[in-house]
Amino acid sequence: MLLGIKYEDVEEAFGGNIDPSKGQAEESQRLQIAFEALIQRHHRGVLHLSAMPPITEGRRYWVGVSINDPTNPLSQIMTHSIVIDEAGKAFDPNPEYGEFKSLRDWRTAMTLPHELEFAAEMFEYSL
Repeated sequence: MLLGIKYEDVEEAFGGNIDPSKGQAEESQRLQIAFEALIQRHHRGVLHLSAMPPITEGRRYWVGVSINDPTNPLSQIMTHSIVIDEAGKAFDPNPEYGEFKSLRDWRTAMTLPHELEFAAEMFEYSL
């Protein structure tokens, strides 16, 4: 997937989706710590971009999306994440959505109002 790491390892590192019973600061900190530890353990890096760049085939992206989900109050203040792989396929961790041929196909399937916020290019390195 995004990091070239087994899904089970990623799932274990994050311990589940955003918990709406917790505050933004607590959930943001939990996710950031889990993400940093995961990429360091597996020798991965992130190139953070401040805008939504064109998606370039052959690269992997983590895309932050603002989604207006009335069932989750944290969706108003936190972004959802999807992944774009080297072939341009989009992967959404929400089981309701899953895998799509492209970001455009994912956006077509998304039933809630949403806006792409950022993309971070992901890469692997060796020591």
